[in-house]
Amino acid sequence: MTKDIIRLYIITGCRRSELCRPYLTWAQIDTERGSAFIRNKNHKKDHDIMFEIPWLKEHQEILDRISAHYDWHPLIHEYPLPISSQNVYNAINIASKVSGIKFTPHDLRDTGATG
Repeated sequence: MTKDIIRLYIITGCRRSELCRPYLTWAQIDTERGSAFIRNKNHKKDHDIMFEIPWLKEHQEILDRISAHYDWHPLIHEYPLPISSQNVYNAINIASKVSGIKFTPHDLRDTGATG
């Protein structure tokens, strides 16, 4: 599961908070149009803005696997990634330690943003 979450951050270039509950809901993902509307948690502004990112078949396949894993979670029908930003941070931290390669959630974002 952690591998899918890491992959999602790499390919979208989004921040942790932007893909976790409560900032991303299923209603923001338009698979027919191939886009998702992400609430940008820009810390330099006094308000959030929505921006559109491409939502590819690969993104949806990852979310489908995540949904299958979290099927027990009471919020899965509202949030694609029903876990908190802190849970994602912890999972990525553990993956970094286990792999022996030092990386942070922000490193994953930078990889996606420059790819």
